[in-house]
Amino acid sequence: MKYRQGVYLFIIKNGKYLLVHNKDNPQVQYYFAGGGLEEGESNIDAFYREAKEELNLENNDFSEVIDTGIVHQHPWPKELQESKGFLGQQKSFIIAHLSSNKELDFSNVDELDSAIWVTRDELLDNLPFEDMKIDAKKVLDVYSKY
Repeated sequence: MKYRQGVYLFIIKNGKYLLVHNKDNPQVQYYFAGGGLEEGESNIDAFYREAKEELNLENNDFSEVIDTGIVHQHPWPKELQESKGFLGQQKSFIIAHLSSNKELDFSNVDELDSAIWVTRDELLDNLPFEDMKIDAKKVLDVYSKY
């Protein structure tokens, strides 16, 4: 078995970072939007597709979309591995500036129900998992100009 590949959307606007809430996972407060790669899809292509599917944002709503090369690996429990056919997920952090003033709209989104914009200082405090915090800090350290 291998890890399912995917992306995290590390979206920045006016110096704040976007975190979303999954309505099917109420015990987890907020984390990065994202999802799995489809067959033959690049990380950047997946970023744009997930931004459209989960946030109703278009390609031209973003500027400076960058594949950071930083990957978060999350192993799944044995029963989930068996049912999904993967060891877990490996998601690449894609950092981008939201340059449009479009409001986020979750009315046609199955998984998400809300979002918050947090400052750089608040970002790590709002992430639910220690390993995700470590990887997000790597992104912040490498891309400190954001």
